Amino acid sequence: MMQANNRSRVWPLAIALAALTACDSKTKVGEVGQGGARPSLVSVEIGRLVDVYAFRRIDPNVGDRRLRTNRELELIAQDVVINANIASQSLFDAAGNPVATANYDFLPFDKNVGHEQLIILWDDREGPEQQKFSEALASAQTGLSQLPSSYRGQNTQTRPIPIVPRNAAIRLKFSGNLNVSPDFFVANPSAIQLLEFKGDPAVVDPVNAFRILPYRVVPKGDSIILDTTILGGEAAGGITSSGLPLSADNVTANIRVAIPVRGSVLSTFYVARDAVSELNGVDSAARDSVIRDFRSGNLADGIAGRLSEPDTPKIVGSLAMGIVGINEAARTVTVNKRLNFVPIRARYPFVDGPLDSTGLPRGPLSVPTQRPLRAGDLLTQDVIVQLLNGTFETVTLRAEVLENLRVSSSATDPAVGTSPGAPPGDSGQGELWPTAELRVATLSPGRDSDGNRVSFRLNSTPEGEDCTLRAIYVEEVPFSTGGNVLSDRQWRNQFIRIEPTPGAPGVNVDPNASIAIEFTKPMDLDQVDNTANLLVTNVASAVETFTEQMSDPKRATTRVVPTRLSDLAGDGTILRLQPPMGFAHIGSLTSPPAPAETYSVHVRLKAGGVTDLAGNTLEIFDDIGNPQDAWSVDFTLDQNANPNPVGWHTYMFSAEDEDGTLPGSVDMFGQFRLENGRLFGASGVRFGRSANSNNLQTISRINRGECWDSGDPTDIVDNPFGFIGTIATGNTTVAPAVGPPLGVVPVDPATGAPHPGLLYWDPQMSDQVAPPAVPQVYEYYTTVPQSVGRVIEPLKPQGSRMQMRYLEDDFTLSYTQPSEFGLDVEQMYWSPFNDETVLYDEFDRFTMSLGHARMRPDERWLLILDPMDPEAAWCVLDCASMNSSLSTVFADNPLQGSTMTPVFEDKVYSINPNEAFRDGANFTYVPFPKFDRSYTWRDSRLVTVDATGNIIGLGGAQNPNANVPNDDVTANIDSPWITSVVDPEFAQFGSGVWVQDPGDFVGSNQRDHDPIALPLLVDMKLFPDDSANGIASGTNGFQVAMLGPPSNFGAGSPGGYYDASGSGCGGAYPSWPRVRVHSSGGFDLITQAEIRIDPANTLSAQQSIVKDAGMGDPITALFLAPSGDGMLHWSRADFVRKVSTATFGFFDTLQPQRAEIVDQNQAVQVEDGFPNWLGVNPLLRMTDVLVQLDPPQTRQPAGTGVLVELRAAETIFNSAELYNPIFGANASDSLPDLGANDPGRGNLLNAHYACEAYRYATANVAAAPRVVATGLTAYVTEDEVTDIRNPATGLYPRFLNPRLVMTNNVSVSPALSPSLRSMSIVYRLAPGQ
Repeated sequence: MMQANNRSRVWPLAIALAALTACDSKTKVGEVGQGGARPSLVSVEIGRLVDVYAFRRIDPNVGDRRLRTNRELELIAQDVVINANIASQSLFDAAGNPVATANYDFLPFDKNVGHEQLIILWDDREGPEQQKFSEALASAQTGLSQLPSSYRGQNTQTRPIPIVPRNAAIRLKFSGNLNVSPDFFVANPSAIQLLEFKGDPAVVDPVNAFRILPYRVVPKGDSIILDTTILGGEAAGGITSSGLPLSADNVTANIRVAIPVRGSVLSTFYVARDAVSELNGVDSAARDSVIRDFRSGNLADGIAGRLSEPDTPKIVGSLAMGIVGINEAARTVTVNKRLNFVPIRARYPFVDGPLDSTGLPRGPLSVPTQRPLRAGDLLTQDVIVQLLNGTFETVTLRAEVLENLRVSSSATDPAVGTSPGAPPGDSGQGELWPTAELRVATLSPGRDSDGNRVSFRLNSTPEGEDCTLRAIYVEEVPFSTGGNVLSDRQWRNQFIRIEPTPGAPGVNVDPNASIAIEFTKPMDLDQVDNTANLLVTNVASAVETFTEQMSDPKRATTRVVPTRLSDLAGDGTILRLQPPMGFAHIGSLTSPPAPAETYSVHVRLKAGGVTDLAGNTLEIFDDIGNPQDAWSVDFTLDQNANPNPVGWHTYMFSAEDEDGTLPGSVDMFGQFRLENGRLFGASGVRFGRSANSNNLQTISRINRGECWDSGDPTDIVDNPFGFIGTIATGNTTVAPAVGPPLGVVPVDPATGAPHPGLLYWDPQMSDQVAPPAVPQVYEYYTTVPQSVGRVIEPLKPQGSRMQMRYLEDDFTLSYTQPSEFGLDVEQMYWSPFNDETVLYDEFDRFTMSLGHARMRPDERWLLILDPMDPEAAWCVLDCASMNSSLSTVFADNPLQGSTMTPVFEDKVYSINPNEAFRDGANFTYVPFPKFDRSYTWRDSRLVTVDATGNIIGLGGAQNPNANVPNDDVTANIDSPWITSVVDPEFAQFGSGVWVQDPGDFVGSNQRDHDPIALPLLVDMKLFPDDSANGIASGTNGFQVAMLGPPSNFGAGSPGGYYDASGSGCGGAYPSWPRVRVHSSGGFDLITQAEIRIDPANTLSAQQSIVKDAGMGDPITALFLAPSGDGMLHWSRADFVRKVSTATFGFFDTLQPQRAEIVDQNQAVQVEDGFPNWLGVNPLLRMTDVLVQLDPPQTRQPAGTGVLVELRAAETIFNSAELYNPIFGANASDSLPDLGANDPGRGNLLNAHYACEAYRYATANVAAAPRVVATGLTAYVTEDEVTDIRNPATGLYPRFLNPRLVMTNNVSVSPALSPSLRSMSIVYRLAPGQ
């Protein structure tokens, strides 16, 4: 069949991108309503957008509709919304007889139109078929799906959010005629908005709450149609769209249609507000609008998420030919095939069957093959015509080939379907004929804009007038009898486009060529994956089949060649693959030149394969009894082409372990999810953790191996005293005891009890003084006791600046679980002293900033041997850990290379008792001012290399080797990146947490703590209250925990309150590690004059005058508090997973596909991989590098982000070995021990080493690094990558290490996460030195 009236045209319909600003109200193209009436939105309907064609008879006396040679198509209506369930209907029954009830057929997709075209299988003109035509057209437009009126935020348990298929048309039906023309929407593109939610418009600014989506608007009387798919001719050269974006879940509305009410856009276009108040909202410019919210389909919705389509996609070859003859009487066209030696297949006999003696086809069940084809090949031609106004236009003609006269179509011919007399070597399909005579229904299948018929044109030259044959690829369809087959397998190369075009198909291909495949209809680009289902590999399919290359993720990673996917036609029909830097080609880089490389392009079929917008998989007409997994075509590069030294490393995210390492290791470390072949950022979950007595009382500093007695003195870790002897106890944690011969064990001054080894000796400070010890300033001081422990600072009306630290232990966060690293703190709370009633108070100006602390104020305990009794061991406090304190100079406390982040600034802080709440453990908390921004804590990204080459961003001990008392140490913390080697008995009897490995964050090594083991530093600046607004009372007190011993004021012992009782270390050591430092206002001890503190200009902590019943003067209760102490405010923090990181191992750019693959027999196959530039020239180094993401940032969910960071190193110790922690006898996950001649674990493709590379390269263990790396650079983004070039050579170091940073959109609920199907790093090499 043919397509009529199909000319190139500029659509008179606006592609509306709803602008953020309203148009000038002077623009008056149409006026809504009749007589000024204000129409209202009546309904929203969902359907399929089509152009409608009539099935007109050529000879009016012949009415049999089966005879397509007597029918031509006439365009009747454009942009009609029909019932999505309308499908093609056969004109034949099983016996080949006519079907009188057949009404509809769909034409093959035409990119010049851009949407589907429906044939009403009746003649629309006056006569016997006219009524049938009208009835069928009316029936097609009935039964559209009604979209229930919904809004985001409704109760989805009782009223689920309705779903709209991604490729549907949306018809807005109003109560009256809108009287707007298409030009109105050109002039006023913001009149109606189609929006994707990326935030909550009730929480964030509407401009940030929505992403504007493209659509094509079609006004029709009382309706406006929103065409969500803008393809081919619909786009008129502008924006294209394959439909609505996928919804992130199956619950939440993600799309909004917003229609303005009066005054929102201009006076001539507005509608009435909806009677249901919830159906009135805002658009992206915060304009009042009638809204309809819904959810677009996603993959989990199956057929409900997208409209079904009547035809499956196929591979098509657009082959250039020439028309050399036209026979008007026979309605045939003779074409010169121009050496395109492929068969031309017609409707007869392969679709509707062969022709009987009367010229009627016998029906699809009578085709000579085992199954019929869908349609005949198409002949197309672009014809330039002159219009009546003197201008020219191009009309595209399309006609289905009904008969190829070189191929028998007679039902009486035993050789039907073959080509009698074909040239020698022909397969019997007629592919070797140089010309073909083709019968079409009409020679004039088009009309120009003036309505005139346009006909095919010939050229008498041998080449003929340019035309194109669109040949459908057929893999293998056997004939019903005999051994003949329809097959294009031998000339598959004719069905791929290689540019520049090689001299012969598939050979001598330019290394910089691109490969394209054309499909008969738009493919779903969201489901096209150029590493999985439309891809190029570096091994020929003749050597390894597609299944052999791709079934094992480890092998597949080494085979896939990264390419850029391009939609050449803008409609999803021609998809091009092009390596960003070309195909790797060795050529003359070796002598003799290396053999020409062979690559293969593949299209995956069936499950997991490419699909059209309806989810239909590709049809290649392969043998039903032996279906193929993929359609593959090999091609070979030109051996004599210039060398192209490029390399790549691809991450396909099909499995946790898919790189070249042996089984048993994960390719990346961090926060991520692997689901359905995609890498997602970790879910944007929210949770709260509290620092109160429930958990603070459990934090031990002796039961993590610090004081573990194994019975073997060589197992005592880091014994500074160096004693040796035999420990008789064995297999137990030694508890601190009074009176060690060396070292210190603090003692409770009130009870004489030794320190229990807990970090917070008193997890809940609460005491009191009784008369007559109550200071006289308190009312009823002679009769009423006063509480002690109500710490006020920093909430002092006279102003205060305080810095305080919180450990991961305080909030029960894991040392080793990546899900608890890199968390954003989005709100903090404090707990009132002794669960007292919270009192209203208001402070005029308050600022809080968060950061990482440079130090880790903590305690270090260790096991020593008794020098006088080798049978005894003692657990003692390392006094140098008192110097792990926060500095009294505020600027010294943030981590080197980092900055403090204000989470709120200059806010009025109203303490409202109504905002107090109790957590699950019944502790009361009060919020600090609402955070304006969150802060990412435990963020390893802070570790880097500065401009001078020094590693910064590590914290912990600063001067552990300094002389007493200037030395400082801190607690050891378990590293997640090294396997713990635990004393066997500890594994059985110990606590389960071991922090004594040499690869851990060691407290006696200088700056050995990654930010995941560094405290959250809270910097609070409370400005003095202004009397104009009333002075705050400052009567609410904080509950604190203490490092020092419990107080007992009744016995005259303040304990660790304000560090009154010290650790016993003496000398110049602090009493306890300072966990908070401050300078706070108050009243002078002598004069009682007010002392005000300006926190903005307070640079260091100072002694402060504090009012306290237990510590203060007997009359005034004032005392001089130290500038810092070991008291920690109870707190609660709200965390959210906003940022996720995934760190990969270093790979060798000279052998990027190097792998050790275990085959099905468990034998290890060692592969250097291709390309192997190490074997060509080991001095090659990168000159250019780029990163390719699929999908790119522009196609990520609204409000999310993906960032790739790269760093490099010239050498890495033990980089010759691939990481292998558990597989086989040679497995290792230990650090090198060169004294024992043990190189330790392999560091190539080792994500755990990559996470530690900076720390292990720091010379802080006996003045040497744990793992030597030279030329180690900072991480940089792709646009900064030139910063890591070697300045001497201009080249990059040899080893490359990527890190992914993925940002969730936590402004919506549920949070949205970005995802990747693949990531590739591609680079070019040049000789170095």
